[in-house]
Amino acid sequence: DVFINEDMVLKSITFSADRCTDCGRCREYCPVEIDLPLGIDRNDMEHCISCLYCFCVCPEKAIGVEGKLGFLEEQIKQYDEIIRNIS
Repeated sequence: DVFINEDMVLKSITFSADRCTDCGRCREYCPVEIDLPLGIDRNDMEHCISCLYCFCVCPEKAIGVEGKLGFLEEQIKQYDEIIRNIS
């Protein structure tokens, strides 16, 4: 699999507080240490590098993405359940 930056168009990252169990996994996996998931609600995402680790590891699917996932869409089809169950 090859990452093609132009293939992905990320408009925004969304957060559903009603789905969140505050497990902290999104915060733990964020490579730029954004205070997730609160940072999404506070629009405190200026340091976000769009890696989507938070989106991929959220076991409750409380973090969503608006835009075009490109190459990541196929990865999610194949590995979504495995990635979200990482402890």
